[in-house]
Formats: sequence, structure tokens, C-alpha cells
Amino acid sequence: MKSKHNILTLFATSFMSFMQLLDASIVNVAIPSLTKDLHVPMNRAEWIVSVYLIMICMLLLFWGRMADQIGYIKIFQTGTIFFTLGSLICALSPSLYLLLIGRVVQGLGASMSMATNIGIIAMIFPMHQRGRAYGINSIIAQLGNISGPGLGGLILGVLSWHWIFIINIPIGIIVYIYGLFMFPKEARRSKEIAYDWTGLVTYSIAIATFFISIFMGQDIGFGNRNVWLILIVSLIFWAIFFYVEKHKEEPLINLKIFKISRLTLSLVSALIVFSIGYYANVIMPFYL
Repeated sequence: MKSKHNILTLFATSFMSFMQLLDASIVNVAIPSLTKDLHVPMNRAEWIVSVYLIMICMLLLFWGRMADQIGYIKIFQTGTIFFTLGSLICALSPSLYLLLIGRVVQGLGASMSMATNIGIIAMIFPMHQRGRAYGINSIIAQLGNISGPGLGGLILGVLSWHWIFIINIPIGIIVYIYGLFMFPKEARRSKEIAYDWTGLVTYSIAIATFFISIFMGQDIGFGNRNVWLILIVSLIFWAIFFYVEKHKEEPLINLKIFKISRLTLSLVSALIVFSIGYYANVIMPFYL
């Protein structure tokens, strides 16, 4: 019976990852419809995709650290609530601004769930089964990314863009209810963990200002002085972040891991591959 529960828990956590990665790609297909329906230009509609990913990038490391203290299950379940609530806000949004708020809430929830699903898998599976469990989790999650364009086109061909968010709601509710009764119980750590608040704030500002400068440049031109001022602010906060992380006893990111050449090369390769795929997913729907 325990083995069956473990498998169901694996699929519950993996399916949330599926939906959250699906939401990173399925919205790309809906951008042309969103620009027409909400009467906004493409460069502003791109924020519907980007603000979701920015929130995940900003908070993923933080929630992983918080989960070490509070517990993986609590963070995951809270993330499921926020992701489902954000999906509801997006589905009911009559304007771009409310839709962006919904995407921020979605991104908050996704960052919490993504940061903890691997930890939950490690809790319920013994060492000799974890490799297979991690593989299943990765396959299901990446299927969400791959399925986005096709599923998005299918939904938009029959229904409105609102339904790409509505489909998240029943799944989020089911996963949350399942988790209430079937997820394993975990004890709160007695030893307090030091949080790197300075690292989190500087990292978040650096990420946010970098993307703001890029999108402002697309909107008003990269020759505008304000664009470069914001970009300089981003670079300053990146410098502060790396300085803080280098001297912290318990940093948000241990920079020493980048001395491992294979890891660094793999991360750079992944960055290039995902960047190319991201831009293709955004632009392609306008020419299909």
C-alpha cells in the first residue's frame, strides 16, 4: 500500500510540474489572441509570458532554502494554492494589468512547487529507487513544456484563451486535496537556518531590473537614457549580489560550485538551449 501511495505522490508532484511548465509555453501560442482581445501591442503582451518566468527565477532558490526549515510538503501545498489562485485570476482577467497580476501569483506558486517536488520525492523513495523517480518526474515535467504549443493551438481552435488558464484550476484542486490526505507527514527542523535575505533582495532586484531594461528597450528604443540607467542599476546589484554571496557563511548560492568545470559548462549549454527555444516559442505563433 505504501508503494502505491508513493507512486501516486510521485505523479501528483510531477503533474504539478507538468502544468507549471505547460503554462510557460502554452501562453506563447495565445499571445496573438491576447494582443487582439486585450488591445495591447506585442511588446507588452510578451510580459504575460516573461513575468511568470521572472517570478520563478527570482524565488526558486529562496523557497528551496525555506523548505529546509519549514518543510517541503507545506511549501509545495502552499505553492499549489497560489498557482491555482493565479490561474483563476488570469482566467477572469478583463485587462492586461489584472492578467499580469494573475501571472505574478502563478509564478509565485510555481516557484514554491518547483523548489520542493524533488525534495518530496527524496522523502518518499529509498535511495535505490530515487534515480528512476527523478527520471519519471523530469519526463512528465518536460512533456508539459513540449505539449504547450500543440495543446494551446487545440484549445484556441475550439475555445477562448481563458481556457488555457481554466484547465489548471481543477488539477490544482485535485493535487491539493490529495496532498492533504496522502502526502507524508514531516517534522519541522529544530535548528534554525540562517536566511540570506541580502542575497535574495539583491538577486531579485538584479533579475527584475535586467528584464525591465530589456523590455523597455524594445518599447521605447535602446537609445533611451532611462533604459541604460536601469541596466546599470541591474549590473550594480549583480556586483553586490556576487560580493555578498562570496562572503556569506550560508549564501543563497554557493559560488564555489561553479569551479566544477563540467557543471558550469552544462549550465551555460542549458542557458543557450533554453534561450533559443524560448524566443522561438514567442515569435513562432505570429507566423503560423
